Amino acid sequence: MHLKIDHCAEHVGTPILAAALLAMALMPISSLAAPINLPSYSVDKSQTSVSGLSAGGYMAVQMHVAHSSIMKGVGVFAAGPYQCAEGDLNIALSRCMSPNVLNPAPTPTDIARFAQRTRDRAATGAIDNPANLASQKAWIFVGSADDIVRPAVVDTLPAYYREFMPSSNIFYKKDIATFHNLVVLDGDNRIKPCNHKNVSNNHDAYVNDCDYDAAGALLQHIYGPLNPRNTGTLSGQFIEFHQREFIANPRAKSMDDTGWAYVPASCAAGAACKLHVTFHGCFQFTEWVNDAYIKNSGLNQWADTNNIIVLYPQAIAVDNGPLSIPFNPRGCFDWWGYNESGAASSKTYDAKNGVQIAAVKNMIDRIAGGGGPGPAPAPPTALVVSATTDNSVSLAWAASTGPNLSGYNVYRNGAKVNPGLISGTSYADSGLSSGTSYSYFIKAVNASNVESAASNTVSAATTTTTGGTTTTTDFTSDVMEDGYVKAYANATLPAVGVFPSLAIGRGTDRKFNRAILSFDTSHIPSGATITQAYVTVTHRWSYGAPWDSPAGNSMVIDVKSGFFGSASATETADWQAPATASAVAAIPKFTDVSQRSSDFNAAGLAAISKGSGAKTQLRLKFSSDQTSANYVRILDGVGARLTVVYY
Repeated sequence: MHLKIDHCAEHVGTPILAAALLAMALMPISSLAAPINLPSYSVDKSQTSVSGLSAGGYMAVQMHVAHSSIMKGVGVFAAGPYQCAEGDLNIALSRCMSPNVLNPAPTPTDIARFAQRTRDRAATGAIDNPANLASQKAWIFVGSADDIVRPAVVDTLPAYYREFMPSSNIFYKKDIATFHNLVVLDGDNRIKPCNHKNVSNNHDAYVNDCDYDAAGALLQHIYGPLNPRNTGTLSGQFIEFHQREFIANPRAKSMDDTGWAYVPASCAAGAACKLHVTFHGCFQFTEWVNDAYIKNSGLNQWADTNNIIVLYPQAIAVDNGPLSIPFNPRGCFDWWGYNESGAASSKTYDAKNGVQIAAVKNMIDRIAGGGGPGPAPAPPTALVVSATTDNSVSLAWAASTGPNLSGYNVYRNGAKVNPGLISGTSYADSGLSSGTSYSYFIKAVNASNVESAASNTVSAATTTTTGGTTTTTDFTSDVMEDGYVKAYANATLPAVGVFPSLAIGRGTDRKFNRAILSFDTSHIPSGATITQAYVTVTHRWSYGAPWDSPAGNSMVIDVKSGFFGSASATETADWQAPATASAVAAIPKFTDVSQRSSDFNAAGLAAISKGSGAKTQLRLKFSSDQTSANYVRILDGVGARLTVVYY
């Protein structure tokens, strides 16, 4: 197992700027299936290794030392020794990044103190016995032009490791003329040339093409000779998983609600595998660079041919002011104690019970808990009722991401109804009673007949034959026209949001977000009478508790017949443009992956556009302004649907 961590605390006190320059070419990873619970695989936990860049490099060293009993080695890009910051941000920014005459890089005396502190902590059980390090490997790199974490700092890391392992186990490379970045052999169009200096405000990925395969070099230094990397299409899958399984209220500890993993097909099929866990660095978290780091780390290609799962935990930026805890506006992993108050000497961020280290160890334990018939597949998502008649209900859902997916089972009122596995992502349940309500959920099934957890549950009512025939239609939102707009409470400085999922509520930038969902409702005949409508949305993740700030807050829906602005695409005017009908329904707090609104009132029903070329837009916003950063993100497309009943 190999853990890789990235990017340090550079400019840590500067607030995050608006992400208006996010490259339009990025493929948003949120367009994949909804997050799942992290599966288990046949992983040998003693085959764990860790690596990382900058703050991630420091985190990698912390993880390596704290849990040395399960490690094979460490790879470090641009970081210094364990305990370098000693729980103090000022020390982190000076001695451990940009030393000067008054605050020099760690001295031999400092190294001796760090090593002794390592032994003392192990004696109390706070970390594993550093004697475990004697047989392990350390691979270290710094660009010769790095001006964020100076080479003089990185020079001291080999000295620290020599306290615990022979010099022959340490590899140190510093002869490539590049700046503060990961170095790779190749990648997509989001990586930069070797001599490019990355700029965070441009959403650069801090990954540079230096014609040097650092991923292969560090993995082979740690594990020994490996099969050649895959230079074609990867065999496996990228999965997004819930980090909140492993840390309560993750965003309160500056970790994202979800993380990522790359699982080769061989590991998904039950082969014995290693684990490589990779931590991004500051400004490399997915909300800032999407999957640019995940897809371009260089690790996945080696993992694919060598039975290595790559785990990508995710941190998140948190900025509620410099006196708040945590204060981490750059989305770094914690290597100076930003999650803790009190004396620096009492902080445990770099010990086994440090909140982020413990969360990642829990992820490792989960992944390594597999074997037997293989892990259960991920549950299907975004289950919807696509149509009803007086004796049938039609269902559709988004596919499971596997692994080893064979098909699906449909459950009505808790009992399976399909006689054989369903291979597609739709099903018509017939022979039902008219005018009757039913509930449904779906489970995915793998090749060993192991079922997934249940999808979201939906309710449907067959129509009644009395008084004529009604039609129920589900419209999914148009991802090309959906979006969100943010502005201050007085409507100043509006801006269109740039991240893939849609935000609603007050962000960490102190602006208020409103989501726009666009629906093609031309299928409804112009002469139809609409008797019922409601919207169902799918939860992506939440920051804080937006329905409770202030207490009793509600998410309301405005309806526009046509477009809020001058065009179909989301624009700044959408934030406060007049609606055809305002506050027509409310969406309660999420209690499941998806949540249904209340039925639209009469004004809302009348505002739904009908007939040829009809478009209807919904604006989701909170009725009261949150008093601090509290917001929710929802999915669009198949994750957002408008249900309309008419005759």
